[in-house]
Amino acid sequence: KAEGKADRTYREICSWLSENWTSRPSREEVAALFKITPNYLSQLFRSRGGRGYSDYLTNLRMIHAGKLLTEEKMTLAEVGSLCGYRDPAYFCRQFKKATGKTPTEFRIGRDR
Repeated sequence: KAEGKADRTYREICSWLSENWTSRPSREEVAALFKITPNYLSQLFRSRGGRGYSDYLTNLRMIHAGKLLTEEKMTLAEVGSLCGYRDPAYFCRQFKKATGKTPTEFRIGRDR
């Protein structure tokens, strides 16, 4: 049954993150909230999700950035800020790394 508990904990954390990603929760904060160690949290993300906690959180942020870029008429700085990036240039680099396109290219591709 230990396997079931780990799966459930992972799903609960992912669900919580999908609602609270904008607060930029640290690995330590999330681990404390779910009463597990930060190392166990990392282990859960690697074993259940195939990627680390920070990669998972970055991916969530990029999914939301993509939605904002296509649905809203905001500047790149505004989108980056809403997704937890204080530096617009860093946001643009992270977005391109995650999607293969700059935010502007992504937006133009979706406007067609």
